[in-house]
Amino acid sequence: MARRRKQFDSPTLILIAILAALGAAVSYPYAFLSIAAVILLGWLLYHWIERQEDLSTYDLAEIDEMEGAEFEEYIAALFRKLGYQASVTQQSRDFGVDVVAKRGGERIAIQVKRYSKAVSLGGVQQAVAGMHKYKCNKAMVVTNNYFTPGAEKLASHSSCELIDRDGLAKLIRQTQKAGSGNSSERLQDQKSAQATSSNSVVIACERCGQKLRLAAGRRGKVECPSCKALFFASTY
Repeated sequence: MARRRKQFDSPTLILIAILAALGAAVSYPYAFLSIAAVILLGWLLYHWIERQEDLSTYDLAEIDEMEGAEFEEYIAALFRKLGYQASVTQQSRDFGVDVVAKRGGERIAIQVKRYSKAVSLGGVQQAVAGMHKYKCNKAMVVTNNYFTPGAEKLASHSSCELIDRDGLAKLIRQTQKAGSGNSSERLQDQKSAQATSSNSVVIACERCGQKLRLAAGRRGKVECPSCKALFFASTY
């Protein structure tokens, strides 16, 4: 059977819709304005819901295709998923900090780098310098790539945490786990010691969450090598 030919093409339908809208605006101006307002509100609501989507479902291949500003919004969304108050800074005057994340007494200045090559020490310098501008007590650089040896060395001497491609994958998995439990359970999990063998125990730094491996049967103050924070730990 031959396929029936279309009676109207797209431009014709668009023209008919415009003429109908103009006719409604002239004949029933108040009704037309009310309908237009409802449509506008619906459109705004739709885009707001789109922005609230669960970004933790993205994979690294999709992240590699993001624009820089989109990647910043993505990182802020991940930290909000982990219980932080996170917001993107003003792009024109961010002073080297793209996202500020706050939770309790922790304030993190985050430099976000969606790069096709390894991030150099300049990214670390920007994060550390901007940390003081935004009155943060921790600096961090997050990238979809990796870091040069120079960047890693500088970060180790400036208490700046580096999240490379592998770390970003772990961060995404953390947000997925966070979605399945409530915030109090997550906080308890972070503070509790996780025994991995009979001779050692892995605990999380109370300040930055860095995983530390300590000998079993230990009790006392521990210094985190990442953020230099001192906190009490017990591995009994």
